[in-house]
Amino acid sequence: MLQSLSSIAVNWAAAAFAGIRRARVQAALAFAIGLVALSHPASAEPGVSEDKITFGQVAALDGPASALGQEMRTGLLAAFAEANAKGGVKGRKLELISRDDGYEPTNSIAAIKQLIDENQIFGLVGAVGTPTSQAIVPIAAEAGLPFIGPFTAPNSCGIPASETSKTYAPRIFKKRK
Repeated sequence: MLQSLSSIAVNWAAAAFAGIRRARVQAALAFAIGLVALSHPASAEPGVSEDKITFGQVAALDGPASALGQEMRTGLLAAFAEANAKGGVKGRKLELISRDDGYEPTNSIAAIKQLIDENQIFGLVGAVGTPTSQAIVPIAAEAGLPFIGPFTAPNSCGIPASETSKTYAPRIFKKRK
């Protein structure tokens, strides 16, 4: 099952992410889907129910950096649709709730708090931007959220752990080139 989910993630990227680092996005999403496939029972985690798994995305969907955020969202939606068409993950459909931060860290903080408090997401996926991602890493860590596939500068967002706090690194899954 895990192998087929990984192949789903690899197949969608070629069509959806023409200009963005395909290898990074492919690996991050394959890992995200694999992580969910190995997750705890339905009632054990926020954002995981009997029939769906809800991920949140905080990215620039409007403004000067919106092309990056929109393309990341498009790719995630394509991957989730492909996985869902094949029955989802352990029978659960994948859902994405995206929030626009306009590439502003203060907006990112408000958006992730809304995703956690109101939407009860399982994990954060596809964040775009180094300053915005750095602003939300501590909040995601405190909430115990997996932070999957941020599109950021190398060595940002607590990788390696010694650069920020060892509590951040275990839940950040970022593919390095």
